[in-house]
Amino acid sequence: TVSIKEKVIQLRDLLSAAEVVEFSRLLPAELLTHEVIVSFLAVLELAKLKFVEIIQTENFGPMQVRAQRSMEELNYGLLDQY
Repeated sequence: TVSIKEKVIQLRDLLSAAEVVEFSRLLPAELLTHEVIVSFLAVLELAKLKFVEIIQTENFGPMQVRAQRSMEELNYGLLDQY
């Protein structure tokens, strides 16, 4: 199983290469319910901590994630509790 911490690290890596990342890039080719949920929780946790901004430009459109501040400031040890 994948953890929230692993998804946060994956998102950090994606955001280091691009300014905006579509949420779907966090998901594996074979959609598994638990991975979708864990990915969504990781994005929500980062948004709550003000590390990312979630963008959706139209109703039912693709969800995008943009960094608001450097992930270098994030204490990854806190993510072990999930």
